[in-house]
Amino acid sequence: MRPLVVALITALSFSALQARAQLADCGVPAKLDDGWTIAKPEDTGLDGTRLCAIAERLKVTNANVHGVVIVRSGKLVFEQYFAGYDEPWGGSSGRYEFDANTLHDLRSVTKSIISLLLGIALDRKLIASLDEPVTKYFPEYAEVKAPGWDKITLRHLLKMASGLQWDENLPWNDKNDEWHLANDSDLIHPQ
Repeated sequence: MRPLVVALITALSFSALQARAQLADCGVPAKLDDGWTIAKPEDTGLDGTRLCAIAERLKVTNANVHGVVIVRSGKLVFEQYFAGYDEPWGGSSGRYEFDANTLHDLRSVTKSIISLLLGIALDRKLIASLDEPVTKYFPEYAEVKAPGWDKITLRHLLKMASGLQWDENLPWNDKNDEWHLANDSDLIHPQ
């Protein structure tokens, strides 16, 4: 199909999704006692109809996105959840319904959050470099450091290239390393 035709079809289908989204009161955040101030997307310069059209597209494409939450100017302006496949840590994999009260298994998404926080720390000069040794930030473990730990940098951890042994190929019930991460009270001296 020619690019112009694909773009036209995409634009037409997006317009249809926008029209369908306008009929529903989609994306209005639930008022929970969680400290968030709620506002309409338009109050913060966002287009609520377009956000609803994007959410509608996520529903019809079955993209396995579990939720979209948008905060702008410190206000919760859009929130919508979808059903999707998940593998809860140590639980049964399958299709789950998600909502604002669903505890969600984050796992690897935390690496992105840590990357953002380290970027902020670098920008604010709270850390000098990603090439600093990680052990600098954990002086309470100085007595139990294993040989080579001083060579592991923040950059190594961000790139998941620390060189530390990790095996999650064993089944959960055989207590693979992921199981130990969740269940051992002392990760330095696991049982």
